[in-house]
Amino acid sequence: MHTSEERERSRLSVLLRGLQEYILSELKEGTDFEKVDGYSRPTLLKPGAEKICRYLDLSIEYTVEHRYGDWEKGFFLYEVKVRLRQLDNGTVVAEGIGSANTKEAAFTRPDGYPHLNTVIKMAKKRALVDAALNVSATSGHFTQDVEDFPSTVKTRIEQPVTKKQLMKIYQLVHELHIEHEVARTMIQTTFQVTHSTKLNKSQASRFIQ
Repeated sequence: MHTSEERERSRLSVLLRGLQEYILSELKEGTDFEKVDGYSRPTLLKPGAEKICRYLDLSIEYTVEHRYGDWEKGFFLYEVKVRLRQLDNGTVVAEGIGSANTKEAAFTRPDGYPHLNTVIKMAKKRALVDAALNVSATSGHFTQDVEDFPSTVKTRIEQPVTKKQLMKIYQLVHELHIEHEVARTMIQTTFQVTHSTKLNKSQASRFIQ
C-alpha cells in the first residue's frame, strides 16, 4: 500500500513531466521571467513562481524566520521561509528561504525606515522563487534575483574580495550581533554566492556599506 507521501511524489512526478511544456507556453518574458545580459539563464520573477505553484496545485505559506532591526543605524533585516503545500491535503512538498535588508543597493536612501515594507516584500519574493525552483526542479532553466541588481553590476567583471574586506565583514557582523547563519543567508540571497569568501570586491563593498 502506498503512503500519502509516496502518492504525492508520484503525482508531482507526473506534473513535472509536463512542466517544461507549460513553461514554454505560459510563462512570458518580461512578466514571468527576465533575460539579463551576461547570464546564460533567465531570472525567474515572482509572477512566474506563482504560476508554477498554481500549475502544481500548491498553496504558499510565508513565515518570518529571523528579523533584526537597529533604529539608531537604520538597518533592518528580514529572513522569510516559504512552505509550499499541496492544496488537497496540506502536505509540505518544498521550502524556500529568502532574505533582504535595508543596506542593499536597491535601497538608495541613507536611512532604512521608509523601506521596511519593501524589505519584507523582497524577502518574501526571494523565498517564493527559491521554493518554486526547488519544487519544480527548474534551477537548470532559471536563476533568481538577478533583476534586483543594478545593471552595472550584472555584466561587470570584478576582482575577488580582499582580506581587508573580509575582516571588515566579520567585524560588522560581530558588532551588529547578527547571527552567522543570517549573515550567510544575506550574502547568498543577495549575491548568489555561498560564502563571503566567494564575493567579488564590488559585492563586498556593497555588503559593508
